[in-house]
Amino acid sequence: MIDVAAAARQWACQQCVVRLFQLLDARSYEDIVQILDPGAVWRPPGAILHGHEEIRAALHLRPAQRATRHVVANFLVTHDDGALVRASCSLMTYAMESSDTGVLPSLVEAMVGLFRARVSLTIAAGEVFVSELELAPDWTFARNGVA
Repeated sequence: MIDVAAAARQWACQQCVVRLFQLLDARSYEDIVQILDPGAVWRPPGAILHGHEEIRAALHLRPAQRATRHVVANFLVTHDDGALVRASCSLMTYAMESSDTGVLPSLVEAMVGLFRARVSLTIAAGEVFVSELELAPDWTFARNGVA
């Protein structure tokens, strides 16, 4: 028997994660902060960011000319107690340094690859918030001829 309430809750959590990465691609950093729990922890490779202010500051340090696209796949809920949902997913990232018209853009090797994402989401008053996000690289790719 399908638990309809759990399925709806888990769907809302999946949509929250997808929205976070769409907002990241759109450079909508203030909107990202709004879907984070105030005490959220974000663990990108090589860093640990705590709370809205640290996360906001790190997001605003991203190069203005960098364009990114994130593809979320294989979303799997690993824990759901009604108030806390933990999940994992695969995250394919693409990043390029934008260029002037007529000049080929260059890939950003460190940002192109496949990542494992582990996420914890809290549910309060029918709203879903990301409370923890950890990104760990599985594979990274380089351009032809670049080691």
